[in-house]
Amino acid sequence: MTTTHPYVPEFKLTDAEREKVLLEIYTRLGQLSPDAVSAGQMEARGGLKDLERNLDAVVDIVRRTVPGHIEPYLAQFLEDICNRCPNQGPSAHCPLRFSGTCSLFRYPETIVGATRDALGEIDAARRLS
Repeated sequence: MTTTHPYVPEFKLTDAEREKVLLEIYTRLGQLSPDAVSAGQMEARGGLKDLERNLDAVVDIVRRTVPGHIEPYLAQFLEDICNRCPNQGPSAHCPLRFSGTCSLFRYPETIVGATRDALGEIDAARRLS
């Protein structure tokens, strides 16, 4: 059994900022696939509740990664999120990634883009205040 350690965020969001990021992600996922934001998918293993629990790590990854290809984000998701996830086994195999039911790996471009755009708005608002 692997020991997981809590993720300590580099960039701390307020509760209102977290809600803004999550709303942007949910809105875009709903436009892409209404099933992605259904009640069943929200609560399913690997669903959006898991994404909510890992939002601080997603935010840090998006902030420190230069936009371009999705692969650098995926590599960091594996390192910073999957390594702490109870759904991933000791061999780093994850049945949710393998079956396509992990929201983070099923919709990475949408999640990264929505997060980046919401953070841009948050940063602009912080500069104005």
